[in-house]
Amino acid sequence: MEWWGYLTSGIGVAGGIYGAWRSWKTERRLKPSLAPWIVRHHQGVVFEIRSNLPHMAYDVRADVVGHAVLESIEGDASQVPPGAFVLARITARLTAPANILIVQWRQGATRRLRTARLLIPPVD
Repeated sequence: MEWWGYLTSGIGVAGGIYGAWRSWKTERRLKPSLAPWIVRHHQGVVFEIRSNLPHMAYDVRADVVGHAVLESIEGDASQVPPGAFVLARITARLTAPANILIVQWRQGATRRLRTARLLIPPVD
């Protein structure tokens, strides 16, 4: 009868591990993800691209998809510390549908290339 005790305790442990894994997976799925960059209207046709990263971003580049045109980036985009921002001069048609700003940067010791797609907010 000894094997029966081992079998039932093994099943109990496996069930506990499975339940904990499901709980962690659900919590992770429901946790809101933070955007790595925040785009805000600054002034006129200038938008502020603020870093929401916990670390330094290197070689920040931007591009626009849609009916807008990215004219220039103002500020030091080679190294953007956490919480700092660069300014992007973007001209868009007022009747244009949603425009997307693609931000690329390098991070970490290996300078791994990262990409974020952000919605350009409408001008108030």
